[in-house]
Amino acid sequence: MRELLGRPVGQVLVAALGTLVAGLHRFYLPDWDLDPSWQAGMSMAQDSAIRFGPDLVFTYGPLAWLDTGAITTQSIAQWRLGFGIAATFVALLVALRLVNRRLNPLASAALVVVGIAPMMAVTAPNEELVAGLLTACLLIVVRRGEDQDLPSKVWVPLVMGMGVVGGVLVLTKFSAGMLAFAILALISLALLPRWPVVAVMWASFLASVPVLWLILEGNLTFFGMWLQRSSVIASTYASAMASYDVTVLLGVGFAAMGVIVTLLAVRQARALGFSLWFSTLVLLTEALAFYIGWKLAFVRIEPLRVSAVLVMLTPLVVWAVPRAWPPLRTAFAVVALPLASLGFAASVTIVFGKPWPLTSITAWPNALAWSTSEATLSADLDQRREELAERYALSPEVQELLVGKEVHIDPVAISAAWAYGLNWRPMPVFQHYSAHDNDLDQVNLDTLLASTADQLILQDTEADAIDDRNILWDPPRYQLALLCEFERIGGDERWSVLQRGKNRCSEPTPLTSQEVESGVPVAIPVAPEGSVVLAKFTPDVGLLDSLVSLFLKPPTPLTATLDGRTYRVPWGFDGAPLLVSCPTGATTPNGLDRVCPSPQSMTFNQPGRVEFVSTSSSS
Repeated sequence: MRELLGRPVGQVLVAALGTLVAGLHRFYLPDWDLDPSWQAGMSMAQDSAIRFGPDLVFTYGPLAWLDTGAITTQSIAQWRLGFGIAATFVALLVALRLVNRRLNPLASAALVVVGIAPMMAVTAPNEELVAGLLTACLLIVVRRGEDQDLPSKVWVPLVMGMGVVGGVLVLTKFSAGMLAFAILALISLALLPRWPVVAVMWASFLASVPVLWLILEGNLTFFGMWLQRSSVIASTYASAMASYDVTVLLGVGFAAMGVIVTLLAVRQARALGFSLWFSTLVLLTEALAFYIGWKLAFVRIEPLRVSAVLVMLTPLVVWAVPRAWPPLRTAFAVVALPLASLGFAASVTIVFGKPWPLTSITAWPNALAWSTSEATLSADLDQRREELAERYALSPEVQELLVGKEVHIDPVAISAAWAYGLNWRPMPVFQHYSAHDNDLDQVNLDTLLASTADQLILQDTEADAIDDRNILWDPPRYQLALLCEFERIGGDERWSVLQRGKNRCSEPTPLTSQEVESGVPVAIPVAPEGSVVLAKFTPDVGLLDSLVSLFLKPPTPLTATLDGRTYRVPWGFDGAPLLVSCPTGATTPNGLDRVCPSPQSMTFNQPGRVEFVSTSSSS
């Protein structure tokens, strides 16, 4: 057995078994909750005339449906099946080849199948591609130091493949593309004397992105717009979406592990004969690669993302521990990682309500059936449409209003458009919580104000905002425009149908302006009759807080309290018009009277300056 596992055919069999264990968790039909709704949106965008950049911007790109997205067509199922198997298999095989250099074949196989594959069970395939790139990078470093240089006929296709994979990641998920960029930089350092090989790798990466975009979108017109807007979402994500709970200790622990592994890797690089300056470059670049991956996992701490960091770290730890410390290396491989895997399996059980490995392995029958039988997929899709229609329960009157119209779903229930076969035409940031910055809010506002009578908004009046945010501020300028320029033309107990009308609001009139202290209530001025009150708050942010926010996340969330009710406010809404008070007994055309309060005071948890203004909202 040991002899077989040490041969290439045995390693292929181990990687195949690990792929089976990891499964294909992301094979699912459209569903009704927040995340399943945007995943349905990613698939619907692939099958429509919606253009990434002007029509849609998200943390994902035009290839999102490869990695995460509901199965809505057989072609998506087939591509997802092939992509998922290939990505997971290659990542496991590369990891196995790397750890095989430090452990005996039996221990390496056990580590991959029992330790790494289970943690890939709910993240496949995107994070595995990143992990595969990282481990491949370290494999290159090892081979350069421990083996004879490979011939160009091996290097060239290898680095070309890595460059193309990096391009796929950019258009799959923007943040994953950033991590791929850092990893490719590390590979470049490892290959530094071989400039032609480095040039080939970067040429394949830089060429693959526009070529893939051209194939998917038809032209390059809006590529720059998508890149710019996606970078805004990525750069402001931490300040708006960061979580603040005790699990931050987990993040600190993994950050410490990352530092240790990076230092050990550099120590090994020195032992392999690399120069001090090169080892320092390896240190800095590898630290950057790990930092990006770690931040993706721990800014908004989620058990499912933690697994991606574990996958990335495992081969690194095994390789980086010096040869002189075999007991530590073996203990980590055959004890610590399986225990971590069991702990992760427990968290998966809690999240999904059924025990691992059922969460991953049970996906195989559906994946194979939907990919090979159009009749099976169609029957399952029809059944799911009926289930979603029952849950969303659009009245016949509402459905009639939407026939032949372009429809945006407000705020998050995107899968309703798929369930009822609506002509989905979303705001660019199509789930409002993601418009967590003034610039992104403005993008949605511009699109909203350009709408015509044939473009309607289907508003779920029962929806709650994410993370204790205020639904009336999510996002502020967009919500104010709904109040001022849209009217309710129909609906039922849950749903309102809104249409562009005349502007009922006047230019803002200043009321009061004052400096505020943290935790000290500020009186909300009484608005003139028929007007609403808006608060524009600009927090004071110190240099240290700015640096912490830049490299990790804000030390604390920004909150605003209205008469004892506390709401989280994204830091990106600096100076944005927050609707804080409506006229008593006022009836607004879009259902805001159901939730719009009339508080007496407002309290912020940060010092700064607040300006209150009013605008009329007469019919």
